[in-house]
Amino acid sequence: MPQRRVRVWFGDHVIADYLVELDVAERYAAASSRRFGLPVTVDLVSGPIRIDGGQ
Repeated sequence: MPQRRVRVWFGDHVIADYLVELDVAERYAAASSRRFGLPVTVDLVSGPIRIDGGQ
């Protein structure tokens, strides 16, 4: 199953970046939004995932 990338944003800066399956991504995004009160994005991850901080 494809993974999703959940990011919490503070302005132009990502302060949390989490890779998970869809069902977990939706719960994590909702919880992060409530906790931080900041924008949260959920994106489909296709292809290889970089672990060096790149997109």
